[in-house]
Amino acid sequence: YCSMIHGGLSLDFTHKSVKASHCCIMDTGFSVDPNTKFWNNIGFKNLRNLNKKDIWHSDCNSCRTLELTGQTSYRTGMNNGLGINGKTDLAGPARIDLLFDISCNLACRICSPGYSTFWQKHLKENGLWKKPVYGEKTKDKVITALSNIDLSNLKQLVFCGGETLLGKEYWEVTKWLANNVPNAKEQLTLCFQTNGTQPIPEKYFDLIEDFYLVKLHVSIDGVREKFEYQRWPASWNQVTDNILHLRETVP
Repeated sequence: YCSMIHGGLSLDFTHKSVKASHCCIMDTGFSVDPNTKFWNNIGFKNLRNLNKKDIWHSDCNSCRTLELTGQTSYRTGMNNGLGINGKTDLAGPARIDLLFDISCNLACRICSPGYSTFWQKHLKENGLWKKPVYGEKTKDKVITALSNIDLSNLKQLVFCGGETLLGKEYWEVTKWLANNVPNAKEQLTLCFQTNGTQPIPEKYFDLIEDFYLVKLHVSIDGVREKFEYQRWPASWNQVTDNILHLRETVP
């Protein structure tokens, strides 16, 4: 049993069509129309029905491989974390992962140009990026998609980047969530995946208080010189100073 198959939703708006899957580590996905009520799309139904029969899907090999060697997987972790019990059909997701703006100020060595506008600009300056630098703003498409989903079960929503604290696109979706998710203050945990370089403007402090919890998932792969090698051109001192400042100032 996988709670993400029955209660998870991952949406990627950075392609011509919106790509959907049950979780962000699945090998493949399928296209959905954000203007429709797509939660019970045939792609979702097929995998849910397979899981009800206790059959592994080939797209779930990441978790299966870990579990065959006695390790904890994303599946086992989310089964504990989401608290969805039984092979039941939910009206809407308990967790959503959103990728819709890849604006970023770093070119991390463990990332790729597909997730960072800074990477793309750097490569373009050196004649290695032939396509336009990504600049599409899809916030309105995201809100349209969310409007077509039953959000009454939503407990977790993760913003994936790019750098999610850069600019205002993610904050505008945050404001919409605060106004439209039932019981957001009592049950919704909002997560920002961030590289740690960006502060949170004080004007958003009141908005943060509209949720049960707001988490910052700060990506740090090493310290000092090792960090700066991985997370170019970030400064270790600037990032640690910013994290300490956030700890002392945000709600």
